[in-house]
Amino acid sequence: MSNRTAILVALIGLVGTISAALIANWESVFPSRSVPPSQTAATRKVAAPEGPTVDLVEGEFVGKWHWTARCPTGSYKGEYEGHWDISRHDAQGNITGEFSNGHFGAFQGRISGSTVQFVRIFVRASTNISQEWTGTISWETADDLGRIRLKGHLTDPAGGCTFDAEKQ
Repeated sequence: MSNRTAILVALIGLVGTISAALIANWESVFPSRSVPPSQTAATRKVAAPEGPTVDLVEGEFVGKWHWTARCPTGSYKGEYEGHWDISRHDAQGNITGEFSNGHFGAFQGRISGSTVQFVRIFVRASTNISQEWTGTISWETADDLGRIRLKGHLTDPAGGCTFDAEKQ
């Protein structure tokens, strides 16, 4: 056997050994994904205040939400409820949407960690009003539905309120 043939045989043997090792340890080299591939591109970890760190997936906030606000003072004094529809939630955490169910105005904002902040713009008595909403994300697990909830406060020129919201 020539030196070239011996080297070729040794290389083939080495490639075979490496291939066998990769096949035997495939799962540790290339772990399977538990999240569908369509959701993995924009998944971020969010620390939920009532539980462990949870995956937040692009688009997860899109949809209809129900909210209740309690306003102890000011011209809004009382309790209010309504809906908002989030139409966009991108990989950078940006969200956009609009209020519905008797409440009006569009909003834009951002999700950063477990905090959601957005600004609602609407017209009241021919005046543009800007409200700032800030909430903390939590996940309801008591009913095993994994519903996303927000709890926070809103402010505008007429005063401040607290709110709770849940994705429907």
